[in-house]
Amino acid sequence: MIIPIKDHKNNKNYLEKLPNIALIPWHLDNEITHPYPFCGKREIFCGPKLQNKDTITRKYIRTSGTHFDIDEVLSQLNENDQKIDLICAILEAGKIICFPKNLSKIKCPKVAYIGDTFHLMKPISTIINYVKHEKIEYILVGGQAAHLHFFIEAGVKHAALAPRSKASFESINNKKPGLTYIGHRWSSSHPRRSRMVQFLEKNLPKNDVPFHSYNRLP
Repeated sequence: MIIPIKDHKNNKNYLEKLPNIALIPWHLDNEITHPYPFCGKREIFCGPKLQNKDTITRKYIRTSGTHFDIDEVLSQLNENDQKIDLICAILEAGKIICFPKNLSKIKCPKVAYIGDTFHLMKPISTIINYVKHEKIEYILVGGQAAHLHFFIEAGVKHAALAPRSKASFESINNKKPGLTYIGHRWSSSHPRRSRMVQFLEKNLPKNDVPFHSYNRLP
């Protein structure tokens, strides 16, 4: 899951309002991360697919697995980086998602960004149980808006919808029917969807129906 977020690296006002140090449990690799800055002036990504790397703005820490104890990360931070101001956990239904344990050892606000919650076994209850166990105070639902109420009913007091983009559309004359697909064109986790997209991409233009695809919204 990639959250479409505007690139704010040249927006000084935006950067000044961010926490100094943010910890981000991350289930993908170094190359598939958000544009800087995501949610902190200095961002610490941690997860099993990352390669250890340290830059001025970001630090990447490889963990032993997806259900790692937060001490595993803290032990690799210097004194300054241990002064974490925010934890932003990226959660969704999936076998590779990071669910770090004992987050209470870090005294700071904790936010969970919830992505896809419509597949696999018990996707919503699994996330709810984790959020309540780790005492994560804030939830932003960026995947299925219709599932927001489940988190509120489960007792999460601060839960809100986080739209994935601010795309605007203009009305045009002489409209021509067409199809636009937004998302990954191929995914081993979704073979039927991938085959459908490939079929449409190949056959719609033959019938004079334009087909466009984008990995993400601007």
